[in-house]
Amino acid sequence: MAVLPAFIVLVIGIMEMGMLFHNLLLISLASNEGTRAIAVGWTVTRATALAEDELQTISGDAPTIAIEYREMSGSVWGAWQTVHDSDGTNDAPPRSQVRVTVTHQHRLLAPRLFPGLADVEGLQSIAIQGMHVMSRE
Repeated sequence: MAVLPAFIVLVIGIMEMGMLFHNLLLISLASNEGTRAIAVGWTVTRATALAEDELQTISGDAPTIAIEYREMSGSVWGAWQTVHDSDGTNDAPPRSQVRVTVTHQHRLLAPRLFPGLADVEGLQSIAIQGMHVMSRE
């Protein structure tokens, strides 16, 4: 009899981790695709749409997508700046670094069973993030 509750917690834990890793993989893939698109000069609109296509099966609220670049100043990288569309391409200069960050609040399946996973006590979600950096061609 005592085995059944432990088995149920184990099964729910396996489901929770499976959903979490599934969402994490989707976010990582979306940030990679978005970064690749920006690095080859596609518009922010097109790169965002490409990243969003990879996130169609993600559960919960829609993730946020941030697209940024930074330039080398002497021997030091400058601050990250937002990339914008400019005449059919993006305004990130050649040889700058471009970064796409995708952030998502993953709703926990059973937050009462795993209270230590939540970001903030009382919340029922955990923030997961995918980020890729490439050199602008």
